Amino acid sequence: MSEPEPEPEPEPELEIRTARGRMTLAAALDLEYDVLPVLTSRQTQLAFLRDTEERPQQILALVSRHLGIATSNCVLTPSSEWIFGTFNLCLPITILDTRSGRLPPRVVMRLAVPQKSGESFAPGTVDEKLRCEAATYVWLERECPMIPIPRLLGIGFPGCQSFTRIENESWLHWMRWQVRRVLVWLRGDTLPDFYAHHRSAAQDLGYILIEYVEHGAMLSSSWREHFDDSTKRKNLYAGLANIMLNLSRVPLPRIGSWTMGNEGTISLTNRPFIDLNACWARDRIPLRIPRDRTYSSTGSYLQDLLAYQDARMQHQPNSILSRKDGLYQLSALVGLRAILPQIFKPESVREQYALHLCDLHQSNIFVDDDWNITRIIDFEFACSYPIELFHVPHWLTDRSMDELRGPEEVKYKAAYDQFVNSVAEREGATQGTSTLSQLLREHWSSGRMWCVAALGSVNGFPLIFSHHLRPRYIKEWDLESHAGPLAQLWSENVSEFLEAKARDFQDYERKVREVFMEVAAIEHGQSAVRECLPSNASEVAKVEEPPVNAPLCSAEEIGGGEKPKD
Repeated sequence: MSEPEPEPEPEPELEIRTARGRMTLAAALDLEYDVLPVLTSRQTQLAFLRDTEERPQQILALVSRHLGIATSNCVLTPSSEWIFGTFNLCLPITILDTRSGRLPPRVVMRLAVPQKSGESFAPGTVDEKLRCEAATYVWLERECPMIPIPRLLGIGFPGCQSFTRIENESWLHWMRWQVRRVLVWLRGDTLPDFYAHHRSAAQDLGYILIEYVEHGAMLSSSWREHFDDSTKRKNLYAGLANIMLNLSRVPLPRIGSWTMGNEGTISLTNRPFIDLNACWARDRIPLRIPRDRTYSSTGSYLQDLLAYQDARMQHQPNSILSRKDGLYQLSALVGLRAILPQIFKPESVREQYALHLCDLHQSNIFVDDDWNITRIIDFEFACSYPIELFHVPHWLTDRSMDELRGPEEVKYKAAYDQFVNSVAEREGATQGTSTLSQLLREHWSSGRMWCVAALGSVNGFPLIFSHHLRPRYIKEWDLESHAGPLAQLWSENVSEFLEAKARDFQDYERKVREVFMEVAAIEHGQSAVRECLPSNASEVAKVEEPPVNAPLCSAEEIGGGEKPKD
C-alpha cells in the first residue's frame, strides 16, 4: 500500500512592509485602529528619508549656525544610522571642534515628520508640537535642574523662526539679546538663554537640536532581559520616583502645555498637547478643542478628554464593527461619563497642577548597567496636569492597560505597590511635604487610575471600562438588556448612527484592500500581486512601479517602528 502523498504546503500570504513591520491583508483587516495610514507609512518614511538625504549641506548649515562653528567641523552620519521614531527622524552628527569641551562631541537633530503628526489634515500640529517641547525643555532646565535631561542647543520651527543658545552666539548677538532681555523683564517676563533669529535654509522643516546621550543606554534595550532583577528595578523605581516628586513639588497655575513664542518667552497657554492630539490628526479625526484652551478645573478637562474618545467613535471609519459592538462601546462611553463625577468628586479634587511626563516609557529613559537613570528625553507630550491624573507607569509588567486582567492584574498590582513604596521612601528621604505616594494608593483603590488609562487610550477604553470600572457599579452585566438602554443615552439618533457606522466599516474594508494591493504592487510588482489574488478577485488598480534602483529597505533598516521612540 503506497504512502499517501503529502499535502502541498499553502503558499505564503502576500505581505507588505510598513513602519510597524511586515503585514498581511488579513492582519491589516483585523486591526482595531485605522490601519490606512500604516499601510502607506513606509512609503511616507522613505519619501521623507530620501528628501533629507538630498539636503545634507542644509542640515549641516543649521547645525553649524546653532553651535557657532564651521560646517566642516560637523559630520552627518550615514542615513543607515538615522533613527525613525513614532513622530520624528533623528540624525546623529559628530562635532569635530568642541571648543575645548564647551560643545558636546555629538549632537542629534530631531526632525518632525509632518505626515506622522497629521500636518496635512490639521495644519499647525508640527508647529504646536515643537513649540510645546522646546518650552518644556526651557522650563525643566530653569525650574527642575536636578532632573537629568540633555542640553537643548537649537530650535527651528516650520518657517524661518529659529533659536540658538546664547552661549554659542557672537558678541554682537549677545548684546542684542541683553537688550531684549531687559525689555522682556520690564514686561514682567523672563527671556530664556536663547537668541531668536531667522533662517534661510530648510524653512519647511521643524526640528530641535540636542546633545547626544553619551552615558547609558535606552532602558528598552535591556528591559525584557533584566526586568525581573529586583536590584535593577529598585534603582529604576527610585530614579522615576525622584523625577515624579521633583515635578509634583513645583505648582503650576492651570492645566495646559508650555509653549514658546516667537521672542523665545514661554507661557502656559497651550491646550494640553498629549499624544492623542498627534494621533488623531494623523488618523484624520477632527478635534474641536482650540489650541489656546487651558483649564482651571479638573472636571472641565475630563469632559474634554471624553470628547477625544467621542471624536474617535464618530470619525474613525472602523471604530465600530457591528451593531452589537456599537452598543458595547457607546454604553462604555456613556457609563464613563456618568461615573467620572463620582470617582473624581469635586470636594476631593485638590485642583493642584504640576508638570507630568505623559510619555515616559522605556525608550525615553536612559540607564547605566545598574538601571540608575542617566537621562530622560522626549517632552513633546509633557503637560501641566491635575495631581489626580498623575499615574504610575503602565509598562511595569510589560503589558498594556487593556491586558491587565486576572493574573496579569495581580502582577501589575505588585509592581504598582513596589513603585509607590519607592515614592514613599523618597518622600521620607527628602523630608518633603508631598503626599504623592498616598495619592497614588488612592488612585488604585478609587479606580481613578483606570479612568485615566481609559481616557488616554487610543482604542482600549471600552475594555478598560468593562473590566475595571463598570463592575464597581453593575455586578451582573448582560449586553442585550443593559448596553442598549445605556447606549441610547449617548445621542437621540443612536440607531441611525450605528447604521451609518456599518456603512463606514464596509467602505473602510474596501479601501484597506485597495490600498494594500496598491502598496503591494509597488513593492512586489503587478504580476506577483495577481498571482496571490483569488480567481474571483477584482482587478488590482494599476500602479506605477518604482525605478529599479529605488531602495526598498525594511522599516527596521531605517530605524522604523512605533516603538522605540526617539
